[in-house]
Amino acid sequence: MSTTYTREQVSAALNAAANLLDDQAGYESSETIRDQDRANLLVNAAGHLLDHPGASLDDVILANYKLDLGEDDGETVAAVKGWIA
Repeated sequence: MSTTYTREQVSAALNAAANLLDDQAGYESSETIRDQDRANLLVNAAGHLLDHPGASLDDVILANYKLDLGEDDGETVAAVKGWIA
């Protein structure tokens, strides 16, 4: 027997997991902030992929991030991908 979860339940579970990792890592250095960015990107990607199973990472980034740096979409994608480099 399998259990079906709503999108909201999956999102809540992923965010709770990311928060557990954030709590463990702390926020004292740029590396832990980078880890937090990666965890948030993972949560956003999972949520986006539930609604758009064939989406690319670029699709996920463009749907979830608008950086206020005056850049075009390509620069936004590159900046967010820099969080996982």
